[in-house]
Amino acid sequence: MAETQTTGIKNADELITLATAYGLTVTVETTDRETLTSYVVRFAIPVPVAYAGTELGRTIAGDTMRLLWTKTKKKGARGCLVDATVWSVVSHRRARTLRAVTAAVETLGRDSNKYARDAAPLPEDVVDAPHAVFSDGHQVHAGIPAAHVRTIVKNRRFRGWTFHQDDENAICIEGRRYVPVQPAPAEETPAPAADERQHVRITNDGPAEIIPTREALDEINAAMMQPEVKRTVKRMSASQSRAHIVYRDGRTVYLRPATPGDTFPTPAERPTDAELTGDIDAGLADYYAETFPAIADGSALPVRADMIRPGMDVIHAHMGETRTVSTVTAFVGPGAPWVRPTWTFRSHDESITGSTFPPDMHLMVTRASLDTVFGPAPAEDTAPAAPVEAAPLFVALAAYEATVLCISPRGLDDLTRHLRAVGKAAPAPHHLEILEAQADVEEAWEALRTAGNLRARNAAHDQARAAVERARAVILAVAPHAHRMHGTDVPGTAEEIRAAAVAYNAVGSTAEELSAVETGTPQVRVRCSSDSGTGWNVTATIAAGVDTPLGFLPAHPAIVQTFRKRDGKKDAAANARKAYGALFRVTVPVEYVSARG
Repeated sequence: MAETQTTGIKNADELITLATAYGLTVTVETTDRETLTSYVVRFAIPVPVAYAGTELGRTIAGDTMRLLWTKTKKKGARGCLVDATVWSVVSHRRARTLRAVTAAVETLGRDSNKYARDAAPLPEDVVDAPHAVFSDGHQVHAGIPAAHVRTIVKNRRFRGWTFHQDDENAICIEGRRYVPVQPAPAEETPAPAADERQHVRITNDGPAEIIPTREALDEINAAMMQPEVKRTVKRMSASQSRAHIVYRDGRTVYLRPATPGDTFPTPAERPTDAELTGDIDAGLADYYAETFPAIADGSALPVRADMIRPGMDVIHAHMGETRTVSTVTAFVGPGAPWVRPTWTFRSHDESITGSTFPPDMHLMVTRASLDTVFGPAPAEDTAPAAPVEAAPLFVALAAYEATVLCISPRGLDDLTRHLRAVGKAAPAPHHLEILEAQADVEEAWEALRTAGNLRARNAAHDQARAAVERARAVILAVAPHAHRMHGTDVPGTAEEIRAAAVAYNAVGSTAEELSAVETGTPQVRVRCSSDSGTGWNVTATIAAGVDTPLGFLPAHPAIVQTFRKRDGKKDAAANARKAYGALFRVTVPVEYVSARG
């Protein structure tokens, strides 16, 4: 949109602002003379495209207003309205006061809004398909939902602003066009039999679970009709085969039919990291590591949008929170292809609608959710490069992190392996309670794996929650600091860092990665980034670890610190060195790196 023209005369500029708010066409002609400057201001009603070339269009084009303002060049001079004439196709009249001029502008504005509403397309005229957005002939967006375009149409109709729909059913607004993109026609396939249909079941905002439709309908009917089950329901809403059920025991269940975006064929083998990330150069990889602490510490992986699957946990770029993918819709053409994930339902006050991404764009996915979707990464059962017993705190830190992500049978199996590692490092008095906690977790895993009906599955979930809580208590009994990494617990020597790295990564890392610790270089990495606002606030992500040919292997969870710059002329890394350099009590190199941008 072009910038609003002004005159520098207060009353004239107020009228121009009023006319612009009504959507009138405003032109200002300036003539500079020796002693004064004159301004000719014209207001006109924009002719809707539907009325162009018609008698009504010519009548609309004839309704204009012309104002002549002058201002002398003397210091402190004020502007003067010399003439104000309102024109139509058959007559004209003069407005002799500023109040009459304002009333005439408002009349033109109301007429303009009426003509625009009468000629504008209705929201239901918008084609029910994704729309590509073009600005001045250049495509700026691959596709936005039709609902978004309908909202734009409603808003402009409400304000009485001019726009139209062309022969290609595109919504045209000044220099922008919203063009519908119709997917290629697909061959019709018969609906699957009832016993082959599937539903999505989400419990307590957890991951989406695919279940048979018959099982979902049985749960809905039981909650509505069976007296013994109705007594356990606090409230529910249901429509057709969808339902939202809140039980009195604290469980919230959401049921809906499964869509093609909910299920993807499971690959015979887990995709490699290279297959998930696609082509990614070193510079982009460094940028992701500097922007996302989870990428830097190895707990997340950049995954191409076309490799995103339901159940993956994606890290938000700015807020830092994690959302679970519920469905994935892929569009391959005509036009630019795109992928749109939606998020798992968590509460009524947030949106589940995801953004639209190009297929090669990366989303940051936690490795724990990759294990849930594709199965755990293969690990070699070989002895670690350093004994686990040498660093019990770091074994406990890894085990405590496993309890946080323990939401599935695979997660319980991973927690069992962590508890075995904790048992090797813990003092003898804790061995019995560790074995008992491990047994509880294994029993909960078996109960979840073999649950055959709704009641058994609910009981298994309760058993799993209790087992995880007991495991968490046992881990904290062995290492009270395991719930959070403290700066005083950072290992200080090369030998301590190597032992801590092996202990922290003993579960889930390959033998090749662990053996590389012996030949790698122990160091402390401090990755620093300034905020995107004033740039005075710095976030420092601190981690000790070993730099190996396979990458940086952290020895503990990253420590994140935020502080204000001391020297605005220096970058974030130099300020972090000033703030924390004297606090490190280590005998290994400390590397300070500033994030790009």
